[in-house]
Amino acid sequence: MCGRRRPPAAGSVPAKGICAVQPRSKDMTTRRPLTMAAAAAALLTLTGAAGHAQQGSAAIATGTVQKVDAAGRMLSLAHGPIPAIRWPAMTMDFPVTPGVDLSALTPGRQVEFTLAPRPGAGGGYVVTRVVPKG
Repeated sequence: MCGRRRPPAAGSVPAKGICAVQPRSKDMTTRRPLTMAAAAAALLTLTGAAGHAQQGSAAIATGTVQKVDAAGRMLSLAHGPIPAIRWPAMTMDFPVTPGVDLSALTPGRQVEFTLAPRPGAGGGYVVTRVVPKG
């Protein structure tokens, strides 16, 4: 048996061996919104729209140094929009990789810098290159 059978329409004869199973309406109303919500969440995650950062590749940007913490390997930058990772203009503190020379950087200095995804579960970005402009 294939489960519940749909009763034949008035005046018709059902074909032998054919099972017409109808989904219960409760199942459909419960499953469809959950399926749509799951699909929407997956789409947001894949497109990076769930947050303003889209992890994955390095990005080059320009900005102004706000603060330098050479001992703590941190750099505060006011940067313009960074389309490669879908970030608007903002001021942020970034960790800096050990190979980056911070000695020439002072507050107010215009720079070009490269951000790369920070390895590990914490996410975020790390400055891997900083070049003073002008």
